[in-house]
Amino acid sequence: MLFETVTYSHVRATFAFAFALATSAIAIPAAAATGGYSPTQAAAGATVFAANCATCHAANLSGGSGPALTGASFHASLQSNYKTAAQLYDFIRKQMPLSAPGSLSASNYLAVTAYVIKSNGFEATKNALTAASAPSIKLAGVTMNENGSSASSGQADEIVRAAPPTTVSFGPMPAGADVNVTDAMLAGAASDPNDWLLGGKTYANDRYSTLDKIDTTNIATLTPVAIVQTGMTASFETTPVVVDGVMYVSTPVVGHQMKIMALDATTGARIWETTWNLGAFKICCGPVNRGVAVAYGNVYFVTLDDKLVALDAMTGKPVFTSTVANASVGYSETMTPQVYKHQVIVGSAGGEWAIRGFVASYDAMTGSKSGAGIRRIPTRLPARRTRAAAAWCGRRRPSTPRITSWCSARVIRIRTSTVRIGRATTSTRIRSSASTSRPANSVGRIKK
Repeated sequence: MLFETVTYSHVRATFAFAFALATSAIAIPAAAATGGYSPTQAAAGATVFAANCATCHAANLSGGSGPALTGASFHASLQSNYKTAAQLYDFIRKQMPLSAPGSLSASNYLAVTAYVIKSNGFEATKNALTAASAPSIKLAGVTMNENGSSASSGQADEIVRAAPPTTVSFGPMPAGADVNVTDAMLAGAASDPNDWLLGGKTYANDRYSTLDKIDTTNIATLTPVAIVQTGMTASFETTPVVVDGVMYVSTPVVGHQMKIMALDATTGARIWETTWNLGAFKICCGPVNRGVAVAYGNVYFVTLDDKLVALDAMTGKPVFTSTVANASVGYSETMTPQVYKHQVIVGSAGGEWAIRGFVASYDAMTGSKSGAGIRRIPTRLPARRTRAAAAWCGRRRPSTPRITSWCSARVIRIRTSTVRIGRATTSTRIRSSASTSRPANSVGRIKK
């Protein structure tokens, strides 16, 4: 019942070069553009890149566990995020190499920037790229023709679109397997000794198993039964779901692709495998996926380009795809969906960007938004005389007239009874008042 576990040091930022190296549309401009670098500098950058960056992005910049640094998606990123050589250089020197950001010399970072610019068809000049000249080197509005040379300004109507998914069937389901999970089964998951029906084992998400056949007396005798090679080398954060002898797993995103796999949990044999192709997305950190949900005959998962997808649990064929949010502004989906009473509930990642979180529910059979739709967090002002109210008025500066007037209406005072933590006791008092001279983002005083 084992599947491939990959230990990968790039947990925190496999995105590396491109926390946003993909957006949706490409502007294609007409005469070759200069990149403000010298041939010698770009050649030196190729050497530095091969030693420090090629492991993730490939020696030819085509991408691997990290995104491609040439091609349509990267050119689209230049339009929105790295419009000048200075912006690209600044990102590279602060974030690369992945294992030791900022560890190279300024000349090496400039050389790598020059190599990336050269590899994207910009012409060399006599002078090397410098920190002083980089702001004047424009990268936006220039992408490549089919022959790899740059072309000049003008709008193209080419759009980056994800290819349709592909599903490969390897063999039948285990004899008698029933993967149609019901609400009653999910509600009783805690007492099911054979399956792992939810990512957190139960709706409490405690991930606790009561099985006791493996203990300190025999754990040293365990040996692998099967190893499944997924073909995806990146950070694995998925929790397998097991239903009546069938294990469902998801992989991280590599090269704008991820896989959903159904395995025989006894032998590790593949039953089916669906490769899902992603469109443009914008992330800060690793291109991870934390697992699937299985219910009502479907397998549900979310994608970094903000899709909720349902596959047939028996065949792996797509059932529906719903768009959850706008990936171009920073929303992304990495969580394990939650299923409850024929609803699929998801939240959004992307808190590193200037966006607001939400929780949304979808009909589990059609993918349409439920009556509740999307709920932004928080959905309403907190009750007065609560800690939440103190946070709104004290720790966070009011941003709208409605909130400002609400916070100014009165002093918010909170007293707590003694809270016992182990052997220690803590008594806390928090005050927040708009009438005092303290800054609006300050919290009164805390006594311990």
